Amino acid sequence: MTGNSAILVMGLTVLAGGAPAPSGNKPEAEAVLRNASGAEVGTIEVKQEAYRVRIKVSVHNVPQGKHGLHVHANGTCGTPTDSAGPFAGAGPHFDPLRTNFHAGPNGIGHAGDLGNITVGPDGTGKLELTDHRIDLGSDSTSIIGKAVVLHANADNLGNSPANGGSGARLACGVLEKR
Repeated sequence: MTGNSAILVMGLTVLAGGAPAPSGNKPEAEAVLRNASGAEVGTIEVKQEAYRVRIKVSVHNVPQGKHGLHVHANGTCGTPTDSAGPFAGAGPHFDPLRTNFHAGPNGIGHAGDLGNITVGPDGTGKLELTDHRIDLGSDSTSIIGKAVVLHANADNLGNSPANGGSGARLACGVLEKR
């Protein structure tokens, strides 16, 4: 194989195996966050951008302070009255590479860590981030069909206490492809 042929084959391999192409400004996946009473308290929009996703979160009618935000392993929120606690049906944090480590967005830990959203005195907050560990494709790192949970407390981005100390589950929504 000549040098130019090898470069062409490598380029095609990268193109064929890469993430889905971006689709303009429209989100490719969305979730509506609902609290234990069933009221909408926020939205999440996700868009694929080359080899990462852009996530935009907006919340309202949420207690002031920092709140951990995580993608969870299951494709359901369960119910607000689950015997194990509200939204226990969402399961544990999304960890497709089985790192069993909690390190925050773009860290070396599990892919479900999205960090914290800060909510002001008026009960509203916004968060925008990118993450290279997850995608909207059809592989094991896809977050399509996964639950996203807003927690009661800030995430300390560590393993102690369990799950970064983010506490109870305030709201949940499932990411659906648009």
